[in-house]
Amino acid sequence: MHLSVMSPEELKKAYETDLTEAFPPAELKPLKAMEAMRRRGTYDPLCLYGEAGEALGYILLWKHEDGRYILIDYLCVPAGKRNGGTGGKLLQMALARYPADTVFIGESEAPSGDPASDGLILRRLGFYARNGAATLGYDSALFGVRFKTICWAGSIPEEAEVIRWVFRAYLNGCSPASIAAEMNRRGVPKKYGPSVWKKTAVVYWLKNEKYAGNTLCQKTFKTGFPYVAVKNNGELDQFYIENCHPAIISQELFDRVQARMAQRKVSQSEPIQYPLSKKLVCGNCGATFYRNASRCGTATWICSEHKDSGGSCPTMPVWERDVYTAFIRMYNKLRLHEGVILRPALDQMEALETAIQRENPAMLEINRAIAQATEQNYKISKLRASGLLDADACAAKLAALDAQLTQLRAKRRRLLRNDDISEMAETLRQTMDTLHQGPERLEEFDEALFAELVEKIVVSPTALRFLLNGGFEVTERLWEGER
Repeated sequence: MHLSVMSPEELKKAYETDLTEAFPPAELKPLKAMEAMRRRGTYDPLCLYGEAGEALGYILLWKHEDGRYILIDYLCVPAGKRNGGTGGKLLQMALARYPADTVFIGESEAPSGDPASDGLILRRLGFYARNGAATLGYDSALFGVRFKTICWAGSIPEEAEVIRWVFRAYLNGCSPASIAAEMNRRGVPKKYGPSVWKKTAVVYWLKNEKYAGNTLCQKTFKTGFPYVAVKNNGELDQFYIENCHPAIISQELFDRVQARMAQRKVSQSEPIQYPLSKKLVCGNCGATFYRNASRCGTATWICSEHKDSGGSCPTMPVWERDVYTAFIRMYNKLRLHEGVILRPALDQMEALETAIQRENPAMLEINRAIAQATEQNYKISKLRASGLLDADACAAKLAALDAQLTQLRAKRRRLLRNDDISEMAETLRQTMDTLHQGPERLEEFDEALFAELVEKIVVSPTALRFLLNGGFEVTERLWEGER
C-alpha cells in the first residue's frame, strides 16, 4: 500500500463515485472548490492505493497557508473495503506524511444521549480516539447538528516530559500553585490562553485522563442558542474509552495522583504528610523540622526552633532535594558494600544473641528455620532479577516465604520477650532483606524504600546522620562537590 496525492482526473473519478456515495450532497463541497484550493496549494486530496493500484480509501486535507495546521476535510473508505482496519492505516499514514509538529483538526458528530441512535456515533469517536485524537472540549453546530471538534497535536517530547514532571512533583508533595510557579520560572510555554501558568491549569492537567491514554467523552455540552458550552453534571450520558491513544504517563501514576487529590480534598483540615514528615530532627536543639514550599516550587525543611533572624537555634534550613539525594547515595553505598558495612554489625549482634540462646534448643530450631527461609527468599529474588523465574510463580513463592518468616519471627519474639539485642538484630535483618529486595542501584528517590529503611535523620550544618531501622547509623554529606 502507498499514499499519494490524486491527479485532477483521479480526484474527479473519486468524487463522482466513492465520495458521492459516502457523503450526502449537503456535506460534500463542490468539486470545483476542491480543484481551486488544490491549484492554490492549500488542498491535498490523498488516496491510499493497494498493490494492484486499486483505491482503498481517501483522505482530503485542507491546509493552512503556513502548513502548520491541517483540517481533515473528508475521510472515506469505499463500500466493500470497510471494517478491515483500512481507515486506521489511511489516517496514520496521512498523519505521518507531514512534519511532527503539524496540528491536525477534525470534527465528528456528537452523541445525542439517545442509546438507540448513538451507536455509530460512538464507534466513530472511538475510531478517532484509538488513532490518537483528543477532543478540544467544545462543540460546533451546523444545520442543527452538533459536532465534536477533535485534534491531533504534534508530538513534542519536551512537553510530554513536563507533563510527567508535573505528576511526579505533585506526588512528591508540591502543591498545584507551587508547580505553576515553577513552570512560570522555567518559562514553560502555554498553547492556549494567557501565558502565565496558574494552579487551575495544573489541576486540569492532573485530572486529565487523556495523559493516561483514555478519553471521557461529553464532559461539556452546548445549550440552545446562543450555544454556550456548559459542564455536563449528569444532564447527558458520558462515555469513557480506555487505551484509545498512546499514553504519556502510566495508569498507575495517574491513579496514584487521583487518590492523593481525593485524600487532600477529604482531609484539607489535616496536615499533609510528606516522606520527610517527623523524620528530620535538629542535631543542635533536638526539635523536629517542618516543610516550607516556595512559590517557585522548591521545598526546604526548617528547624521549628529556628527563626528568620537565627533566633534560638542557629541550624539553617535544608533543601528537600539535598535530603533525597543524600538518601540515594546512602542506599547505593549500603547496597554495594552491604557485606562490609551492615554484615559485621549483624554478625556481632548474632554472636551476642547466640550466647544468650545457647541453652535454648527451641530458639535454635526457630533460628535455623528462619535462616533457611531467608536464604530461599534471597535465591528467588535473584532468579526473578535475572528473568529465570516466571513473575507469577515468583510472587507466589515470595508471598509464602514472607508469611512463613512472619510466623517464625513472631514465635521467636514470644521466646525472647524483652530481649533488646535480639530485637535489634531482627530489625537489622529486616533492613538487609529490604536492601536485597530493592533495586541494585537507585536512580531517583523512592518513598516506599525510604519509609522501610529510615527511622530518623539528624541534621547538622554539613551532614545528615541516617538512623536506620535496626539501630545502625550512616552519615552522609548534604551535598557532594560544587553546588
